[in-house]
Amino acid sequence: MKLTADSLRNHLDTSLLPVYLVSGDEPLIVQECADLIRAKARRSGFTERTIFHVEGRYNWDEFTAETTSLSLFAELKLLELRFKKSANTRSFKPTRQTLSALDAYLDQTDDTKVLLIEMPRLDQAETRKAWHKKIEQLGAIVPVWPVELAKFPQWIANRANANRLKLDQEACELIADRVEGNLLAAAQEIEKLKILSPDTLVSGQLIADAVAESSRYSPFDLINACLRQDATKALHILSGLIGEGTQPLAILSLLTRTIRQTCTLKQLIRSGMPPAQACKKLWITRQQQELYIKLSSRLTTGELSDLLSDAFKADRATKGNIKEPPNQLLTDLVFRLCDPC
Repeated sequence: MKLTADSLRNHLDTSLLPVYLVSGDEPLIVQECADLIRAKARRSGFTERTIFHVEGRYNWDEFTAETTSLSLFAELKLLELRFKKSANTRSFKPTRQTLSALDAYLDQTDDTKVLLIEMPRLDQAETRKAWHKKIEQLGAIVPVWPVELAKFPQWIANRANANRLKLDQEACELIADRVEGNLLAAAQEIEKLKILSPDTLVSGQLIADAVAESSRYSPFDLINACLRQDATKALHILSGLIGEGTQPLAILSLLTRTIRQTCTLKQLIRSGMPPAQACKKLWITRQQQELYIKLSSRLTTGELSDLLSDAFKADRATKGNIKEPPNQLLTDLVFRLCDPC
């Protein structure tokens, strides 16, 4: 059986299969899917739980011994296999030893055990292999896919609704813009808003006001000043951020992202895409679309390339790779981004 993260809850209302494979690189959704399966197993009497962390040259003898040992009382067990992906790999590939151990287990499943497997993202070739199909036949696979940037505000709205929190469209877009695709950060924002405004429609203005109250300066205020080409205000905010101890890399990350978005926007518009459609494709909020379009029109491709080079230089200085003052390089970058000449 093949399920989605959205359909898993309904499936578990009526069923509990002997094996589940949850795979993907979105830790929040993978964890929540696994939590649903654990809760269902617990309600069904599978109160004994054993976890196996599989990484590096894992010795499968422990898992084999646990799954083949006989018990006089036939306890109901939930077994969990948790895999980690190696660094610098785009997708996960089980080892030959892993597949051998899984194959042996799947050949002798019974109603006293439920196996929950958590794996990083698998590529298409891996999902067509025999071991994957065997799990699909005996139990269920739950592939977890990243949320597309264009659909992220709607994901936030749906999650807020599930938490009985009302957000307007502007609020969803503002949260989406600030967490930059990080689902866990978005979920934490929703939890905070649920506590602060449990019975109130949360607007974008309410979120902006809350941020303004919590800190005099925000890196997002810096970006807005740059987009408006207000060099005086931008440099004032930058000075305040540095004075408050904001990490230079956090500031630089937002500035670099703004320059890259502007560069890509310019390319899309030049290729014939309508500006509003190009902004939507790049996940630029409605409040900033006109500002980005003007900035992309003002700056040439060469100037944008120079700004990215300046950002790279500031990054190296911040990390101590070159002996230049990072704060001065940040100031120069902000000024050049704002300078209309």
